[in-house]
Amino acid sequence: MPSPSKPSLLSLSLLFFLPSTILASSSSNLGAVNPDDLIDPSTGYLNPQAYLSTHPKPPSTSSHAPWTTPPLCHTSASNSSLKFCTYTSAPSFLNGLSLITTPALAGLAIPHLDEHPVLQFFPSDAEAEDFLGTSRPYAVEDIPGKGKGVVATRRIAQYETFMVDQANVVMDNRIEKALTASQSLELLRRGVDGLRDPGRVRGLSGEHAGSKQSKSKMEGEKGEETVDDKDEHVMLTNSFGTEFEGENFRAVFPLVSRVNHACDPNSFVMFSATSLSIALKSYRPILPGEEITISYVYLGTPTPHRASQLKKWGFECDCSLCSRPKKEIEESDERRRRIQEGEMEFQRLWEQERYQAAIAKGKELVKLIGEEGLTPM
Repeated sequence: MPSPSKPSLLSLSLLFFLPSTILASSSSNLGAVNPDDLIDPSTGYLNPQAYLSTHPKPPSTSSHAPWTTPPLCHTSASNSSLKFCTYTSAPSFLNGLSLITTPALAGLAIPHLDEHPVLQFFPSDAEAEDFLGTSRPYAVEDIPGKGKGVVATRRIAQYETFMVDQANVVMDNRIEKALTASQSLELLRRGVDGLRDPGRVRGLSGEHAGSKQSKSKMEGEKGEETVDDKDEHVMLTNSFGTEFEGENFRAVFPLVSRVNHACDPNSFVMFSATSLSIALKSYRPILPGEEITISYVYLGTPTPHRASQLKKWGFECDCSLCSRPKKEIEESDERRRRIQEGEMEFQRLWEQERYQAAIAKGKELVKLIGEEGLTPM
């Protein structure tokens, strides 16, 4: 990991890594401010002075330091020793960070509140500076049938790390069973409200409105979507599963959350050690105008299981893989089944020190993976 001894690089990584597309895609949150006025034209990055003039950082010191406001807490009715609270550090990252978890885990997170995302994914200061000195190669656009999405604006090389983001809200999965729905929503609303620009999270609500399942659901709903509706919808359909200190969480990354799913994606996600930062790397070259996609499910999953898992995001997939003729889908599913079984067999043979058999199985897997068009890493 690069040394954090360069103040100029750290300042850049904190203030400049987010592109104009974040603001352009949620300009309604900026009132009368023109998002283009917040961008340094020479770099394509946020101009820190302009951004901070419209979203000033609150003081970093308070009686509840390092948290900006007193934590809001609820105790589980079924386990009086289990308490969950909303902890918000508005000065952290560019838009603040809200952790919704136990006091113990919040305490363990304190040393990471100043995590600098760019430095998590580039092995040297020179590579980090190259990333920071290059305009971002994507834009948030309307995608037919999908709502918003992210499109490449230049050729992205294979295995290029081209997008970096940080969590705004991180919520402990245990809350779902430990607290009532109203308690959970109250903690979530407090967390989003505490961010410097809550609209960057709430603006993600309905991102998959163009998909078949989500559209039919929305058309059947009555009335305006409430703040709680938006917060819950974002956490359910725009969050990533992460882990911190052995516990499972949902985390909202406002930029990466705009990237749509494909069962044969051109990119994949990488998490920092703390799971508070995330980056996208390309599986293969991505051409200008091509939509950037990731898989929301395990890459080698057969069609029926993919469809079942994707329901929790509120849409039915109609990507190029899912839209193939029935015979081709069946052939693909059979290869994926053999790949999954082969991976387990390879592991068993290797653990039994049957190395020659394991190598033979590995060669068979490589052939199947190539036929299926999956990208081994």
